[in-house]
Amino acid sequence: MARNVEIEARIDDPRAFLKLANLVADGEPVEISQDDTFFHCPNGRLKLRELSPAEGQLIFYQRDDASGPKESRYLISTTSDPAILRNTLACALGCAVKGGAFLQVKDLPRQLAVQPRSYGWAASG
Repeated sequence: MARNVEIEARIDDPRAFLKLANLVADGEPVEISQDDTFFHCPNGRLKLRELSPAEGQLIFYQRDDASGPKESRYLISTTSDPAILRNTLACALGCAVKGGAFLQVKDLPRQLAVQPRSYGWAASG
């Protein structure tokens, strides 16, 4: 399985933070619209990330529920019909939580994922 390390932090001034991020970025921020739906999963976490009506990712991951940096081990499968896959998984497993929109800023040395009211820095490795 691939892995990354997740670090969550509170950012009081997102504009100032993005200015600093732009100093180390290779390009301008790119907004990526995504909608996450989480499903009941006994062995970890399972979410469907809808990027568009014709593009999605089913992501299984395992991560400890602890404060501080957390290693996450994950597998990603792609789909060209996320709506059908969401309905199938909801019928089979039950839908735990319907997520919301995320803003991801790409072209940084590491990936920055900005969520409403919380901000996270995910370093792939």
